[in-house]
Amino acid sequence: MRTAIVIGAGPGGLVAANHLADAGAEVLVLEARARSGGRAASDDHEGLVLNQGPHALYVGGAGVRGLAELGIRPDGWNPVSPLGSFLLPGPTTARRTPGGPRTALGLTRFLARVLRGGTVADGLSVTQWLDANLDDERARAAAAALVRVTTFVADHDHLSAEVAAAQLRVGAAGVRYLGPWQRLIDALERRARGRGVRILRRSAARAIEASAQGWSVDTDDGEHSAEMLVVAPGSPAAASRLLGERFQGRLPEAPRAAHVASLDLGLRRLPEPKRRFALGIREPHYLSIHSPKDAETAIVTVAAYLAPADETSGARSRLEEVADLMQPGWREQLVATRYLPRMTAVPLIPAPAEGRSGRPDVADLDAPGLALAGDWVGPEGLLTDAAIASGARAARHLLAAPAALTA
Repeated sequence: MRTAIVIGAGPGGLVAANHLADAGAEVLVLEARARSGGRAASDDHEGLVLNQGPHALYVGGAGVRGLAELGIRPDGWNPVSPLGSFLLPGPTTARRTPGGPRTALGLTRFLARVLRGGTVADGLSVTQWLDANLDDERARAAAAALVRVTTFVADHDHLSAEVAAAQLRVGAAGVRYLGPWQRLIDALERRARGRGVRILRRSAARAIEASAQGWSVDTDDGEHSAEMLVVAPGSPAAASRLLGERFQGRLPEAPRAAHVASLDLGLRRLPEPKRRFALGIREPHYLSIHSPKDAETAIVTVAAYLAPADETSGARSRLEEVADLMQPGWREQLVATRYLPRMTAVPLIPAPAEGRSGRPDVADLDAPGLALAGDWVGPEGLLTDAAIASGARAARHLLAAPAALTA
């Protein structure tokens, strides 16, 4: 029987473990934390189950397809309706359109070209792309807001336009809210355990090295060995620390990452139940109701997409102002709150010159029996889509070729 170790029980690692087990491998998953999920895990906080910032599953994305391959079809709901959605052109204004007829026409034509699959010139940043295609300043600002909400990236000078266009096309098919994303992680875990996968939590991998069996992983609890190894931590830096000197320089050493400030509000009821979504135009803000309409407690998530130079000291008060605008009186309904000032949303922003091809691929370490996975790996998707796609890709790569049996 072939053997495999997966380091990291996030979506990418769990998907890889499932595919390896489906092929008959004996699989061990090592997770450093007390729970599985990574950034997709949910927290119990003041009686509510909260995600780590905004989360949505793209209906037309690689994640839905990858989960379906495993027979997992998460329950969820469409969070946005036209009548419940608003744009925020300024700090005290909510409206349904980005501007006048000229703005609307320019934006509509631009989006139509994008959705038809129009080509984007190689090497353009999002800023350059929007400047070249939209003369109207308000239309550019609205298009930039759509890029932010679909990619979670506010640093448009350093985000590939090609990647942004592809993500806008994925987003056009809509999203599904799952409630606590822990349900998705639990479904992947249940499926894996049902196929014999062992999952060890609080078992941090400290180092890896080639061995006679293939690969050995040192943990605080001892050493584990297997023929195949999937390295699926949450960032290139974490992977580099594990991989050590042998693979020094093979992964991006200081990648640009995207961060989000997120404020969750648990309310007894919504002061304005019809106001369910808002997107900032001038400022990079977002508000959405992350609970179904029949939930006992409404969960309002307000977020700011942060650029590298953004200070977070005043971010919470600004997010509260967005909540004041969309849900006036929310403080009187408050039962729980949580603020995450600077959460990593995208650990590696696809650069203009490279696009997604600039991300490490699963086999880029060029070592038999070793593969990478995570939302920063592979040529497909962003966010959870990338994690799920890379997990499946990593497993298939390992299963297609024999692992090294000698160091």
